[in-house]
Amino acid sequence: MHGTEGISDKIISAIITGIVGLVFLGIQRLFSPGAKVAYWIPHDFTFRVPLPNQPQPLLVQTATLTVQNLGRKAAEDVEITHRTKPDHFQLHPPRTYEETTGADGTYKISIGSLGPKEYFQMQVFSHMTPPVLAGVRSKDGPAKSIRFQVNRQLSKPALHAVRACIIVGAATIVYWIVWPAILLMRATGVL
Repeated sequence: MHGTEGISDKIISAIITGIVGLVFLGIQRLFSPGAKVAYWIPHDFTFRVPLPNQPQPLLVQTATLTVQNLGRKAAEDVEITHRTKPDHFQLHPPRTYEETTGADGTYKISIGSLGPKEYFQMQVFSHMTPPVLAGVRSKDGPAKSIRFQVNRQLSKPALHAVRACIIVGAATIVYWIVWPAILLMRATGVL
């Protein structure tokens, strides 16, 4: 009987060691420095401009593309690719870039680097060719598209109340995980 208890203790010990190792691996990946480029389109609108003596209105499209490095390391070789060249565009804040057109007609804007937490916006104005974004990427891989929604900002007292609830909830969860573990260790004679 005593030999089986030793085996089960070894299995439990191996499982706990594996779980702790995975937790620390996750924490290490979460906080490791790296470039994390993301993009979103906060504005896209098409105007129908009536023209005198013309049956069809002129379609004028405006759009904004925001690109940001959310990581803690500089993103190198940031590229924005459109299916065709937009009629007019402007980068804000102004920065240097290189333009290239691929054999398939894709239009690429290359920006040297984007520092940690740094961002820029590409303002697009089109009246003949609608801008169709094909992708955003950096040397580290494709950028992640982020869902974007404008939200109302809460007042400071409301934010403090939400933070207090989160802290109390987290402490309660930790308490209800740690306390049974201590009781279990006491019951098995570990403590």
